[in-house]
Amino acid sequence: MAKVANMFNATPGALHLRTLQSVNDLSSDQSNTTVWMLPIEVLRAIETIADMKK
Repeated sequence: MAKVANMFNATPGALHLRTLQSVNDLSSDQSNTTVWMLPIEVLRAIETIADMKK
């Protein structure tokens, strides 16, 4: 596990890619539900863009 932790630490996008792989594995079974969490900053940015279009 230490070897994998060091590899993830050395490669900036490795943990993100592993997360995406896990989501892909979960989504292959239709009985699973995947919950996506967004940082509040992303939601505020979307609100700002929507307000600018009004």
